[in-house]
Formats: sequence, C-alpha cells, structure tokens
Amino acid sequence: MLVRLYSRPGAGHRRRMSRPFFPLLQPVRQSDRGAARAFGCLGLALVLIVGVAVAAAIAAALAGISMVEPDPDTRPEQLLLLIGVATGALGAAVLIAARVAYGRPFASFLWPSGFSGGRLATGMVVAVPAMIAGALAAAAVSALQGAPPSLADLPDPPSLSPTYVLAAAGALGLAAAAEEVIFRGVAQQLLVAWVRVVGVALVLQAIAFSAVHADPDPAAFAVRLIMGLTWGWAALRLGGIEFSTGLHLVNNLVLVMLVPLSEAMRVDRDIGWAGPASQTASGLVVVLAVEWLARRSAARARGT
Repeated sequence: MLVRLYSRPGAGHRRRMSRPFFPLLQPVRQSDRGAARAFGCLGLALVLIVGVAVAAAIAAALAGISMVEPDPDTRPEQLLLLIGVATGALGAAVLIAARVAYGRPFASFLWPSGFSGGRLATGMVVAVPAMIAGALAAAAVSALQGAPPSLADLPDPPSLSPTYVLAAAGALGLAAAAEEVIFRGVAQQLLVAWVRVVGVALVLQAIAFSAVHADPDPAAFAVRLIMGLTWGWAALRLGGIEFSTGLHLVNNLVLVMLVPLSEAMRVDRDIGWAGPASQTASGLVVVLAVEWLARRSAARARGT
C-alpha cells in the first residue's frame, strides 16, 4: 500500500492511478489534489446537506415525528423511512458535489469498471457467515471474561410485520448505500489523491465513518472503525462499493430484526470489548472472501 500512486507516462492532470491491485482508484488523477476543487466540493456539499436537513425537519414535522427525541418504538416504520430517505439524500448530495467539483462521472466514484449486481449479492451472502463468526467470537470472549451471554439478557425482538420488514429493507438499503457512497466511494478516493498513501486514506475514512455516528463508547467506536477498514478494503480491492453495500445492508437489517429500533439506535450503551472482538472475526471472514474474489477476477482478466 506504500508504493507510488501515479504512473510515469503523461503529465499534469492526465496522469492516472497505476494500481491494478486497487481498481477503485483507477479514475483518481493528480489534479484531484487541487485545493480549489476540494473547497468547492466541500462548500457545495455543505449547502446541499443543509437543504437535506431542512427538508428532513419539515417532513418529520408533517409526519408528527420529533427529530430531537424521536420514539422509535411508537412509529418505527415512519421513522425508518425518514432516516433512510434523509440519509440517502445526504449520500446524493455528497456525490453531486463531487461530480460538479471534480468534473468526473458519477460512476467513477462508485464503480469505475461498471456496476455489478453480482458483487452486491455476494456481499449480502458473505455477510451471513461473517456475522456468525462474529457471534461466536463474542460468545468466546464473554465466556473468557466470566460473563457468558444469556438469551435472557437480550431485549424482546420487534414485531416483524410485513410493513416493518419492507420499511426496514428499503430504508436501510438507502442508508447503507449512502454511507458507502460517502465514505468508501467519494471520501476514500479523494483522500488517496491528497495523502498519496492508500493505507492512510483507508484508515482516515474509517475514522470519519466511526466518528459521525457520535457514539461515546470507545468499544463501539472501535467496532465501527473495524467496519470502515473492512468495507473500505473491499471497495478498494473489488473496484466498487457494491460488495460493501451488501455487507452494510445485511448487517443493519439483521440488527433491526433482532432488537427493537430504539435499542438499535442507541449510542450510549456499553457494549464491552466483546464487540470489537466480534467485529474483528467478522472482518477476517470478509477480507478472506474479498481476496478470493479479487484474485479470481485478476486471474480471469489474465485469461488463466
């Protein structure tokens, strides 16, 4: 990850990434490091984000949902849809700002080689064994700490009505896609252009991803940091955000199917260090799957 970023041939903004190992970075140019582009992108994104926030507040007021202290268990479907649409709009705002400021096609920030529904579906499938590995790791750590998990400690699951399931799938699909657009797509590429070291950019986007969730628990911060690193690596190696979006969607969807929305949305609970251990085990499964897929794709491209 510490090798030279740009190819020798050509000059100026025409130089592009020479990184078959990280196909997501192929569209990144030296000119993407310009301060004017960066400030223009940031300024436009902030304007659009303020517009999204105002629209979300108006929609919440019309729906009778408090944005200050919402009660997720009173109107969970409406709250889920509001969160999904608002988060999706934030992702669109960042993507539009990047498109305008950098003059590149939308797809170049998301899937430079073209969209792959197969990668999206594979990410959703891989999420299942990854979550199982994580659950086993969490149980093992809890047992070693002398506090084995008990089903009695779990909150009662929500009522899985068809309306709730559909609202959760749609809303969390939008939210997952938006967060992957912002962090694994746009931010990761632009950070690489600036810091010129892929590993540093990977870590920075993961820190930003964890920080925006505003969870004061250090263990919870570590969990999301590991998520950001794992999903960022998947996007870099597979050349698009489809796989990580599938992982993200299933991760969030399973959570709101197992626990009430109020519990899933909490950011003040102490999850303990079994959480990071669980996410590390999940991340290892994901990385193994990503490397297998990336190497198989490279072998096919070579015709072997």
